[in-house]
Amino acid sequence: MAFAPISAALFQDLWDSAVDETYSRPFLENPVNSCFEVWGQEFTQFDRTSQAIDVTTQAMFILPWSGQSNPSAAGAANATVMLSIARSGYNGQPLIVDTVVVYDESTNDASITGPVPVDTGRSYSLVTRLVFNPGETGPFLVEAVAAAPGYGYNNPLPGTITVVEQVGGNLSNVDANYTYIPGGESLIAVNVPDTPIPQHVGQYMRFTTGVNRGAIKRVINFGQANPLADVGGVLYLESMSAVEGDNPETSPFPGAFPPAFTRVAGADFIPGEKVQIIDATPVIHASGIFVKQTIEPSSGVAVMSFTLTNPSDDPLPEPSSGTYYLIGYTSGAVSLLSNLLLDASLTDDLLVGWEMVSWTDPVLGFGITVTNPAQPQGGTSAMLDELGSERDIFRASNESDLSFSQRVHQLADTVSPNAIQRAANRIMEPYGFAACFRETGSYLWRGFFYDGGNALLQPSEVDAWDVDFTLQPSRRHRTWLDYLEFRAFFWIGVPQLGWGEFGFAYDVGAWDAYDTVGPNYLAFYDGYPWATTAFYLSIYNAVDAARAAGVGFKLYQETMGCTP
Repeated sequence: MAFAPISAALFQDLWDSAVDETYSRPFLENPVNSCFEVWGQEFTQFDRTSQAIDVTTQAMFILPWSGQSNPSAAGAANATVMLSIARSGYNGQPLIVDTVVVYDESTNDASITGPVPVDTGRSYSLVTRLVFNPGETGPFLVEAVAAAPGYGYNNPLPGTITVVEQVGGNLSNVDANYTYIPGGESLIAVNVPDTPIPQHVGQYMRFTTGVNRGAIKRVINFGQANPLADVGGVLYLESMSAVEGDNPETSPFPGAFPPAFTRVAGADFIPGEKVQIIDATPVIHASGIFVKQTIEPSSGVAVMSFTLTNPSDDPLPEPSSGTYYLIGYTSGAVSLLSNLLLDASLTDDLLVGWEMVSWTDPVLGFGITVTNPAQPQGGTSAMLDELGSERDIFRASNESDLSFSQRVHQLADTVSPNAIQRAANRIMEPYGFAACFRETGSYLWRGFFYDGGNALLQPSEVDAWDVDFTLQPSRRHRTWLDYLEFRAFFWIGVPQLGWGEFGFAYDVGAWDAYDTVGPNYLAFYDGYPWATTAFYLSIYNAVDAARAAGVGFKLYQETMGCTP
């Protein structure tokens, strides 16, 4: 019988039926002013607890069934959520919010003075980076993924993923050296607090002193400190530029340019493609990697951002001083430039001040705000893998939940004597053999007999002390059992084979005049049946996987058939 989660309304009905009517009536008749929210929050907590119990118990089922009230067992999956991200600061600056930026769920806890925001520890990051072109403020809806798998990452209610993490966002210093080389800009910090940290990668740095004061650069890599050279760390910076031009879908391309630059009709620039700024000569003035294109629908003006990559590039030309085009090598797109919005080129400077730019400060930072219009979904715990591991069944590489669940729900053919024999026979039967299973104390392996009779007068009752196995080989299994063999132990009889034999059998031991000095593996005169060894090893591994934990076994060569 299936039991669905108990809702807060049902918990309230249960409470109403359990308490005296004179107690409940004042609450129910005036729920707003009677402090009924004390009971209401308890019903809500019980509701959530009931849901958690139902999710967990239903996930104990390996396969779905008709009374399922929540999904059956599944593999680990990270929850996903759509985040709405906007900015209100530095709107004229291209802004890249990379996938390293982390967003946290925040909810309110109670205190004497009122609600107190707390971080729940559930974190999310973007699946792909978000780019704001100059003039763009958002909000943009972008997909984010939970930091770890699990059902708990589905919990955040709408509007609760609102915190932007920024490790080291308040660090600043002076006396740093800045060098400008497109594609290799760097800021070398002095070795005194504050110094750059690896978590600054993906954040933005602002110059606070020097000839480049006010300029903002994104950190794309980090260099380790070198105290011997008085270096506290190195920030490698992005050479981001932005221009305006006409709509690349309507811009005619002058026919004087080489055929390689012939425009493709209706083409748009492609993020990640190589672009260049050229004039009508044509002379190349800059090379870079395209980032984003934004077109104003009413005017057809295109805003295009790209990162410079050529160390020999001069400062970007001002479009008002001549005719310049931005061309895309992959797309074939061409745009006639009309305005320079941001030139990456700065001036080398010594002993400059720097500080990290706040993600969220609306005055001194980017003023980023984030929220989740809906709850995350899709997060699952690895219950199916856990159930599989209990049965010693493990997921193959890239195996789907459907395939894996079908294997897990089949009861494993292990542990029992018949299962062990079947495991060995699956290896042996194709070659026409069958395993002989001898278990301690069984009919095929009785173990030792101290006083079974006289070997001459009563040969059927001989014991281990009386028998000579050379004369009576049929009694070979009435033997003394050591401490490991007297219980929870078995033998697997395998045929005596000589497959793959090579070498010369000069001796019966590991040391003689014909062998080299050293251990057995250097005895090059003596070969061994390597194919037989591989065959026995396959049997051993199959039996080892089927046996119960703590049960010992060994293989032996059966030469007289599987008889007592």
